Amino acid sequence: MMNTDTRKIFRLQRRFLYTEVIITAVVAGVFVLSWIPSLLSFVTYGIVIGSALRAAIYVNSTIAALLFFLFFFKRELRRVEYIITDDRIIRKSPYKISLIRFTDVLRIKLVKTFPSRGFLVLYSNDGSIKVPLYLEELDIFLETLRKNLEAFGKASALDLTGFRKAEGNSAVYMKAYRRSLDAFFPLIGFSFLVFAANFLIAEEFWGMDMVRQLFWAVIGLFFPVCAYAVCDWHLNHMSSSGASVKDSSISDNGRDG
Repeated sequence: MMNTDTRKIFRLQRRFLYTEVIITAVVAGVFVLSWIPSLLSFVTYGIVIGSALRAAIYVNSTIAALLFFLFFFKRELRRVEYIITDDRIIRKSPYKISLIRFTDVLRIKLVKTFPSRGFLVLYSNDGSIKVPLYLEELDIFLETLRKNLEAFGKASALDLTGFRKAEGNSAVYMKAYRRSLDAFFPLIGFSFLVFAANFLIAEEFWGMDMVRQLFWAVIGLFFPVCAYAVCDWHLNHMSSSGASVKDSSISDNGRDG
């Protein structure tokens, strides 16, 4: 007999823009600042003090090790799959597989954790599955999950008001995520451009000494991501407000009908 079971596979986002850009800015800033003592000793005494050089090498070696760890941690996260088939949801990682049949779902809870989006928890008598709301194609995931639960008569397990709100927000999240994919490398490049511009401005117009020039330049690394965050929040807020008005309108029409 042919197996007609269909499955949809969802994974975590490839990029977390704010986290990755901020880490890049912090790493670049620490790298620059760690060499200031060595640079000052060379400018002042004409030699590089051994302790300052060793400290810079130690700091940068530690950063390199942390970046190596973060790279593999992110790669492991990408290997986690959330799979929806016709009759179950599966969480599959290289080390463990968990599944809950839709017929066994007791309740679904949407957990918000500031400042993150939170996660969705499906409960059954045999355990639970936690799904972070940072999936690629989150809107499709939530829609598919809701339809499958309704098909198995488990609509009562959903907090429909909260779940509908999560579905509406997911469309906003997906737009923001796609924007972040386009903005990531330009944002990194612009951060380093502002770093260089701040350094030149501090030297040519403000007459700062080298230490203060470098500190001001490092602060400039964070300007672009802060500006992007404000614009991103404004766009998301406008989209969320529009979605809320639309949902309210649909609900009113439903009651009138």
